Amino acid sequence: MIETIVQLEHKEDFGEQGFYSNSYLALDKRLNQLVAVKDVYPQNVSSESDYEKYFDEAKKLFFARHPRVLPVIFVGFCNNSGEEKKPRIVTKYFKKGSLNGLIKDRYSTGKSLSLQEILRYAFDIVQGMIHLHSLNILHLDLKASNVFVGDDDKLVLADFGQSQFILNGIVKVGRNIYPAILPPEGAVKKAVDKTADIYQFGLLLYSLMNYSYYRSSLENNYQLNTDVLVKLFRNDSTKEEKEAFGDNLNRYMDDIQNGMFPEKVKIPFNLHPKLIKIVERCITADIAKRFGSFHDVLNELSNVNVCKGVRNITYEFSTKKVFFEKKFSAGKYKLCEISIEKKDNKYSLSPVKNGTRSHANKITEVTEAKIHKTVFDIIDKL
Repeated sequence: MIETIVQLEHKEDFGEQGFYSNSYLALDKRLNQLVAVKDVYPQNVSSESDYEKYFDEAKKLFFARHPRVLPVIFVGFCNNSGEEKKPRIVTKYFKKGSLNGLIKDRYSTGKSLSLQEILRYAFDIVQGMIHLHSLNILHLDLKASNVFVGDDDKLVLADFGQSQFILNGIVKVGRNIYPAILPPEGAVKKAVDKTADIYQFGLLLYSLMNYSYYRSSLENNYQLNTDVLVKLFRNDSTKEEKEAFGDNLNRYMDDIQNGMFPEKVKIPFNLHPKLIKIVERCITADIAKRFGSFHDVLNELSNVNVCKGVRNITYEFSTKKVFFEKKFSAGKYKLCEISIEKKDNKYSLSPVKNGTRSHANKITEVTEAKIHKTVFDIIDKL
């Protein structure tokens, strides 16, 4: 065996960390190139061959080479003097960080992602997932923190630590899958098929649509937050904490099974009704009603027709207003808005066109079931 020594200079730890690894920015001193490094803390290692299982993630990344998949640069071991040998995976560094960081920053401003951004990100992810499934690879850990934003703002799928090759159409569920994205059938049968990734995509898509509510529900209502999970996965939890986690997870799974989470009434009003239907079909507990493939998802996404000559459709949570830019005469885009008020379970929508309230387009007595369609009818006709 020929050993190669690579000189890496640790720069800073990334804010988002895995439960069994440490990820950080480093400088490859010989190439003078910034890279992303993932050092894995091995468990249950009794022989050299046991270490090889920790390179399975890198093997799948390399096997799945694609513009929408994280490129691997090299793999090896961190073998510092006096420390346990750790498997190391070195990949391309994306300076714009993860999709989770992007949407967290955006929603912290009190505004949503625009409908156009959500659709663009959804297309990127679906294209990557179509490629993975064509290779019979299930990702099984598809969430915003495992998706990176490229310099061109295109998305790249990462973190294949839970991924598996499909055998006979199904795979057994690993014990370390993030519980908040474990499909209901995985919790019951301990086995899933390709629709498990579609389920996880649906939750990811919902987080793009309504991040603040989604994260708040997981962390505060169901107590499925990082601190709890780190202690659990590292066996640092007390008996009482484990029991509480089990109760919260069962309640969460029951709410998903019964269609109570995510709550439909919490969906922002800048979202197209067809996109909402896509999410509902992705995350249904009934596998027979779920999309059968990401090709089917792609076809439905292509049918989400955003109004012609309209861009940047966003929602401001504090004012309950939909903002958008529409092209008028001379090809110029001008800012418009729709104010939305609720009274006695009915909605009134008051549009403002180019700074002037459009009384002729005001609509009242709109029901919950028709609110999103009505918003887009106004946008189209304004």
